[in-house]
Amino acid sequence: MSLNQEVDVVRRHIGPTVPKWQLGFLMAGLRRAKGVDQADVAKHLGVSDSTIGNQESGKVGMTKSTMTLLLDYYGVRDETERERYFELQRLSKTRGWWSSYGKLPAPFTEFLGIESAAELIDSFELAMVPGLLQTGAYARAHERAITPTQTNEQLERQVELRLERQNQILEVDDPPELWVVMDESILHRVTGGPKVMKEQLEHIINRVEDQKCGLQIVPFTAGDYAGTMGTLSIYTFDGELHSPIAFVESQGGTLVMEEPAELGRCSTAYHYIRSTALSPKDSVKMLKERVQSL
Repeated sequence: MSLNQEVDVVRRHIGPTVPKWQLGFLMAGLRRAKGVDQADVAKHLGVSDSTIGNQESGKVGMTKSTMTLLLDYYGVRDETERERYFELQRLSKTRGWWSSYGKLPAPFTEFLGIESAAELIDSFELAMVPGLLQTGAYARAHERAITPTQTNEQLERQVELRLERQNQILEVDDPPELWVVMDESILHRVTGGPKVMKEQLEHIINRVEDQKCGLQIVPFTAGDYAGTMGTLSIYTFDGELHSPIAFVESQGGTLVMEEPAELGRCSTAYHYIRSTALSPKDSVKMLKERVQSL
């Protein structure tokens, strides 16, 4: 999504997370180019050093008046360039669609912000249907299995949020390009029972045929491959908004990869995973055969 495009009611709400990160990154670059440190900037603005550090790391946003003072201080005079910064500042102050769900864990809101702002999502799943493709019944069964101590109210809130993610990301006029690679084992793990699983696989087929996503399946016949290390997703944004970000998930938590070397390893792994997968046509054929067997 270009920063210069107008936003209307049917476009995605990208939220504040990624614009805030990018604004902080760019402001830090301006500071270094001027040859001053955070303490110098803090003194100029009359704020604490930690305030500048938090702004540059994207932990907190900036007001328009602060932006104006900083751009003047850093010598940014070109109106077109200044407008780019002000647009990022405006986006960083918007509320994400998930704000209506109240207080959510910080790592999860960070993830939602990344997902909502991406223009391309490359996803690999080893053990479950990706959240953006799950039906309500599948999501409910999956959540009950992985967190059996949840109350029914907590479980239903998780399912509602997951389905709303799909609406906000895919059911808009400018959805991201979504490409999903799944391990064949997902097709055979009968989550929620045969009826739920059959409905889930039919849902994926419909999504692919409606061009909501691209799909490939890594068959058992591929043997061992790079994907056995775990789930991997790579999010690519508008060039003016942010550089790509990769997520690597495990039982120990989610690692966010941003450094070029880290991204290079993730991109290479994803390339090898896709190279072991069936073609999109053969993947849908496998899905349909599995539906028939259920």
